Amino acid sequence: MSKASRTKKARNTASAGSGCVYYIHTGEGYVGAVASRAQAQTIDKHSVLICDEEEVARFPEWGNEIANSYVLNKAVELGFKRINGSAFFERLSTGKAYVYFIEAVGLTRVKIGYSASPESRLKQLTTGSPVTLRIHAKMPGNQAMEREIHSRFSHLKVENEWFHFTNEIAEYIKKNCAEEVA
Repeated sequence: MSKASRTKKARNTASAGSGCVYYIHTGEGYVGAVASRAQAQTIDKHSVLICDEEEVARFPEWGNEIANSYVLNKAVELGFKRINGSAFFERLSTGKAYVYFIEAVGLTRVKIGYSASPESRLKQLTTGSPVTLRIHAKMPGNQAMEREIHSRFSHLKVENEWFHFTNEIAEYIKKNCAEEVA
C-alpha cells in the first residue's frame, strides 16, 4: 500500500472517532489524520502527535468547527504553519529557544530538554556529572514540542528527561534537527 493510500485510509478513520490526531508527512507537507500510534508510525515514523485519545473523544460534543479550530491551534503551538491555504502544513524552524539533545558520552543516554540557551544548560548539567556531556543536536522549538518528543520516545525513557540513545532517536534527530552538532 502506498504512503498516499495509507494516509487516506488513516484520514478516513476520523469518522470512527477513535485514536489520536497526528500530522503525517507526505511529499507535499504534513497532513492531519486520526489514527492509532501504530497506524501513524506505519504511515510515517516521524509523524507528530497533535491531540491524544482523550482530546479526540471530546470532538463529537464540540462539533466539527470547534474541533477543527482546536486541532489547528494545537498544531500552531507545536510549530506548524499552513502552506499557502492548502490542506498541507510545514513545520517552522524558527524560534528563540531550542529543544536540545545532550548526550552522556559512552553511556548511550541522551537528555531531551528545552532551553533558550542549550550551551548554558550543558554547563549546568556538566557541573555534577561524572561523565562527559555534549550537545548532540538542537532545533528551534518550544515546551509543547519538547513534551511531544518526550511522548514519542516514552518507551525509551530512563528517568526524568533522560532516554536511551537508540537509532530511533538518532534518526529523528537526523530528520528534524538542522543543527546537529555531533
